Amino acid sequence: MRALWLILCILGLAAPASAKDAEWIASPLSPAVPVVLQFRKDIAIEKIPAHLWVDVSADNRFLLYVNGERAASGPATSDLAHWRYARIDIAPFLKAGRNTVSATVWNFVIPGEGDLKKQTGPLSQSSAGTGFYLKAEDDAFAGLNSGPDWQVASDPSHKASSGMAQIDTPDWLGYYVAGAPETIDARQAATDWRAAAPSKSRTLTSDPLPQMTYALTDNGRRVRGE
Repeated sequence: MRALWLILCILGLAAPASAKDAEWIASPLSPAVPVVLQFRKDIAIEKIPAHLWVDVSADNRFLLYVNGERAASGPATSDLAHWRYARIDIAPFLKAGRNTVSATVWNFVIPGEGDLKKQTGPLSQSSAGTGFYLKAEDDAFAGLNSGPDWQVASDPSHKASSGMAQIDTPDWLGYYVAGAPETIDARQAATDWRAAAPSKSRTLTSDPLPQMTYALTDNGRRVRGE
């Protein structure tokens, strides 16, 4: 398992009006764009609510998981003045006890790169910088809000390259504006990142064996072997 880092990196995107306690977060140790990050937060829940609505967004894209199950993806493409967030009910994915909320976030837009042979992001995509955002609408679950207590790690198993560079030939008359071609190395993937954290509590079980006894005994007779 790769090392985990505490994070606190606030980005310049405006948060939804209802999200006054959550922050845009990113990893200060992440490599330059293109990049894929894995975010994670463990939280204990005694009683499962009927609904637990959360507002989720990312720059550029996210996949949200709860206890290892895919719960949502997004956000819809927009611009910096109208950045979208998704409203999702994660209650059906919760369980009593420890829960893990995680997200895969990727950003392939290289800022300021106008050379299509080097740019890996689609031309339709805006970006203010790689980041993730989650806000629980119920204040009783404010512990889920994205902030410095979330964990993050970069995902080296994902690589992105320029589509234009791959198809550009002397007789090519067009240009490439879609998403970046990706290379995924499953050997480097953190397969347990989205799974619920194992409990460190002890479960007591009765020992069926009798206690050992300690007492003096006679020396006995030494037997000579053949």
